[in-house]
Amino acid sequence: MATTKFKGQPVKIIGEFIKTGTVAPDFELVKTDLSSFSLKDMKGKNVILNIFPSLDTSVCATSVRKFNKLAASLPDTVVLAISKDLPFAHARFCTTEGIENVIPLSDFRFSDFDESYGVRMADGPLGGLLARAVVIVGKDGKVAYTELVPEITQEPDYDKAIEVFLLSSTKAKELKDYTLAGYIYSCIANIHELNKDIQNAEKDYEFAKKAFLQANNTKSYILALKNIARQKAYQNNFDEALNILHQGDSIART
Repeated sequence: MATTKFKGQPVKIIGEFIKTGTVAPDFELVKTDLSSFSLKDMKGKNVILNIFPSLDTSVCATSVRKFNKLAASLPDTVVLAISKDLPFAHARFCTTEGIENVIPLSDFRFSDFDESYGVRMADGPLGGLLARAVVIVGKDGKVAYTELVPEITQEPDYDKAIEVFLLSSTKAKELKDYTLAGYIYSCIANIHELNKDIQNAEKDYEFAKKAFLQANNTKSYILALKNIARQKAYQNNFDEALNILHQGDSIART
C-alpha cells in the first residue's frame, strides 16, 4: 500500500500507485458539461494527468494554473485536471481563472479510476479524496512517468514531469528538426519562467528563436520574440522589450 502525508501526518492510499511501463488503464470521468470522457479518446497523444484533492485548496489551484500554461507549449499533448470536485466547481474555476488549455474532469461518479491508478486516500482529514499525483501517458498508451507527491500540501515537480517530453536538443538538430528543438527550448524556458528564473528563461527563449528561424517557422519565431520581450520587461528593460516587439510586428506585416 502506497502512502503520502498531509501536513506531516502519514496517509494511506488504497491499492498500489500505478507504475511506469504499464499500459494505462482506461477510465471514464465527467467533463464540465456533464458528458463522459475516456482516456481512449486521447489515443495517439501524450496525456498528462494532474491529479489532486480539490480545487478549493491553493496548491491544487496553483498546479492547474501552471499546467494550463505548460500545456500551451507542448505539442501533441493534452493535460487533464482530475479531482472529485463536482463538474460545476471545475467549470466555475476554469471560467474565473481563464483556464483554456486543460480539460477538467470530475471523479464524482462511481468509477474505478481512483483505485486502478492507486490515488484514493484511505484515511486522514482528506480521506476519500484523490491524493496529489502526476501521471504521464505516452502516445503508445503506456505510463511514461509517475509522481505521487510525498506531501499533499506541496506542488508536483513540474520540471521532472516535463522532461518526459523533451528530446535532447542535440538529437533534434541532428534530425534537422529545428521546429522540435524550438518547442523543446520553449518548454524549458516556460519552466524557468514559472519558477521566476527570468535570466535562464530569456536564454532558452533565445535558443528557441534561433531554432524557429532555422526551421523557417515565422509564426513560432514571432511568438519567441514576444516571449523574449516579456522577459526583458520583467527585468525593467522596457526599451529593449519595445524594440523586440516592433521587430516582431514588422515581420508579421511582411
